[in-house]
Amino acid sequence: MKILLLLSLLSMMLSCIRQGNSGQIKDRLADSSVSSHVSPLLSQVVKSDTADVKPNRPDMDPNLQVSLEKIITDTVEFVDFNDDGDYFLCSVKKGRRKFSLVYDLISDRKMDFLRGDTLEIKWKRDSIRLAGDEESLDFANWLTEVRKLKDGKTAMFRRSYSKPLKYWYATDTKYTDSYQDYLYHLMEYYIANSKLELVNLYSERQQNTEFGYSIEEQERNGRYYTVLGLSNDMGEHFTVIQWLYIDTENRTLYEYDLANDKLIEFP
Repeated sequence: MKILLLLSLLSMMLSCIRQGNSGQIKDRLADSSVSSHVSPLLSQVVKSDTADVKPNRPDMDPNLQVSLEKIITDTVEFVDFNDDGDYFLCSVKKGRRKFSLVYDLISDRKMDFLRGDTLEIKWKRDSIRLAGDEESLDFANWLTEVRKLKDGKTAMFRRSYSKPLKYWYATDTKYTDSYQDYLYHLMEYYIANSKLELVNLYSERQQNTEFGYSIEEQERNGRYYTVLGLSNDMGEHFTVIQWLYIDTENRTLYEYDLANDKLIEFP
């Protein structure tokens, strides 16, 4: 009887130890989970072997779970390229959401898209090395394939308005060739999509129109902007039709509302 009692007590002690170790292991797994190491935008990325993720989740919404390395096909609107960092980035829009995709995996990288073009892309969520910290991993959207489905309004404007846009800036200001190209394409996009009657009027009367724009830098309410002054160059004089502000940090484009002294985001 004493032996049975001792065996029973020993069994209960081992059970408590196993439960305690199990709780510690769960705590350690929670501390080292994938979501604790990813950026806020991609906080819902999960490993394919740790979650039952439905495959029909193609809309690049960060609130949806997407298995790592799962190739997803999506239709998006092209925004711009940014090759000034450690990785080549392609920005696209899905509805009103804007996303950046790393396109280092595209072998030739010869993508001559214009803002507003409709693209079919194949992309995946995968790990990425952080610049300057080779030991740390984050997660990013990787572009694996891309093709154009339809020209946007910028491409149609370029075909109808064959004259080059003129631009100028202060001689003591330096802009890289890639940034000048970015601003040029952005101005084409604005003219092609503007609802401003005067812009549309000049676009229709091409014989008497010479679109041009000035470039300058301004600070407003603690943020820094590249400011473009769109005008119709009349030779001896020009009048600014619209001021445009580009946030230098996130590249958001704004129209300046002169009457109310405020910036209105341009879609």
